[in-house]
Amino acid sequence: MTERYDLLLRFLSEKGAGTWEDFKGAFDWIWGPTDTPAEKAWIAARDLAALGHIEIAWDRGARWCAAPPLITMLPRSGGRAFVTGARTGFFAETLERVAEEQDLWIDRCGAQRGPESLLIASASHLDIESFASDVGAGYTYSVADQISALLPGLGRYMDSFAVGQILPAGFEAERFDPATQRWSAAADTEQRGLYRTRTFHGQVFALLDATMQWRRPVREFGIYEVLRWEGNNVLSFSEKREELLVPVGAPLPALHARAASLCSGRLPRFQPRKHQNPVLTYDNIPLAVAARIAQSLSQELGEDGGA
Repeated sequence: MTERYDLLLRFLSEKGAGTWEDFKGAFDWIWGPTDTPAEKAWIAARDLAALGHIEIAWDRGARWCAAPPLITMLPRSGGRAFVTGARTGFFAETLERVAEEQDLWIDRCGAQRGPESLLIASASHLDIESFASDVGAGYTYSVADQISALLPGLGRYMDSFAVGQILPAGFEAERFDPATQRWSAAADTEQRGLYRTRTFHGQVFALLDATMQWRRPVREFGIYEVLRWEGNNVLSFSEKREELLVPVGAPLPALHARAASLCSGRLPRFQPRKHQNPVLTYDNIPLAVAARIAQSLSQELGEDGGA
């Protein structure tokens, strides 16, 4: 799995930018025929974006571009820094050469649903900053901390979504249940809530609020808006294990997911739980980052005591 993501990332990095057809064509060629639900082009795009390797504009035909290379320190990692952004062949060779010249070690962490994580080990963040300059990459001490500090509140996100657009007619609708974080068939669309329908061009989401006004939110923000209405807090944090736990049925929005993923340079782990919904577990999360993510989504961060 990691090797496939590495090859896809190499292609995207060398090409630089393109259309969704370019992305999906490369994905289909690398993966070949597959019936595995988790092996979809849009999931690969979402995961690469969460790790900061690409930027993708879903609202503009899913056009994408490779992000500039960036090296950032990871919190509580023993002096390790994560290499994100584009990973061309030339850049990969430069990393190896300069690391050897400066006596720095590159840790390669695979075995995940995503590309190999490249971590640079050093005695000081000053060495990493100098290294980044020498390989032609950007540098920031903690991009996860910076992103989380800039996350707007949920209300600002909701205000940005188009008003007055109802669900497309002629398709069966489903309604989101904030109690279970699951979708079920909707007999009508007359009560407030988040609805979705599957059209020939993909899923469409629409939110009917208490004033009977329709909006077209991004799915994740619509989910957290409905959870806010019901006072349903679903995010939890383990200070002992430094983990942020997110229900599979209420995933983090893209930028929030990036802030969480860049604390470790790894994608979240799928974790089933007894008598509870499964969760996505983000590792190595500072409490401050978890708290900012929760605050942005109008959530009160709960304490997780384990499965």
